[in-house]
Amino acid sequence: MSEVGDGQRTTLATSPDAFGVWSPADADVLPWPQFLRAAAAAGYSSVELGPYGYLPTTGSELADALAQHNLRMAGGYVVGSFHTPDPGDELLQELVDVAALTKAVGAENLVIIARAPSKTQRRDPLDTEGWRLMTANLLRINRQVAEAYGLRLVYHPHRDMAVETRGETERLIEDTRGEVAICMDVGQYQSTDGDPVAFIREHRDLVRHIHIRDLQPAVLTKARAGETSFHQLVKDGLFCDPGEGEVDLDGVSAALQEVAYDGPIVVERSPLGASLDQAQVIAARSAQRLVAAGIGRIVPRDD
Repeated sequence: MSEVGDGQRTTLATSPDAFGVWSPADADVLPWPQFLRAAAAAGYSSVELGPYGYLPTTGSELADALAQHNLRMAGGYVVGSFHTPDPGDELLQELVDVAALTKAVGAENLVIIARAPSKTQRRDPLDTEGWRLMTANLLRINRQVAEAYGLRLVYHPHRDMAVETRGETERLIEDTRGEVAICMDVGQYQSTDGDPVAFIREHRDLVRHIHIRDLQPAVLTKARAGETSFHQLVKDGLFCDPGEGEVDLDGVSAALQEVAYDGPIVVERSPLGASLDQAQVIAARSAQRLVAAGIGRIVPRDD
């Protein structure tokens, strides 16, 4: 559930991604009880759902698990291929399950990422028909989750996915007539050719979810060359601690306050290969640096 207030007063959330969790099927995946315990210990009061099947999948069990650590849910999360006439029963069922779970634990946003056709290292952009089908599917899903669950679909532009660049993000907004809200991942957006500060100001009514990452300058050059997969870039250290890279955190802070942003702010660092202790230290340090920059707040804990 989003906090009421401006960007300075909004409490910070974290995600399984920030603890190296990309898939619940990974052999060495961090057990979810340890993730929740570490997220709370690092100072966060909310978490994003992450890949479906990682955290508990029934509303009552997830609510109890969150309550044990005095945590809220910042939003649901679905990644799938939406550029075909029929997205498939499995994906449609996941959308229903995630929407119901998100609603059950009091969150408001359903974050969606659309996959793109993949090459060996990078993606293939959608063709005209694929783009048309994707936008039509997103509009339909947006209406359905609003009517059935009272949720807001929030689209996340993402490297190696169907909507990655500034131009593609603007095209999505135009082709969905501004009906689909945006999750602005400031690091990912800037890692292509986007200016997240300008985007937040220009599209203040559409930005309803924020992901915070910073960018390592040396790896950013490789990212912008466009020949390396997102997974490899992360392994190479594309994302660094907030305040140590290329993202203008002061500008982000000013923009969020200017537009009176009151939605979730999710801190993502993607420390692949880090131990639990290392990830918790990074998560806590990231939160403290963002608070110092005027981006969100952490809540003192008694437990």
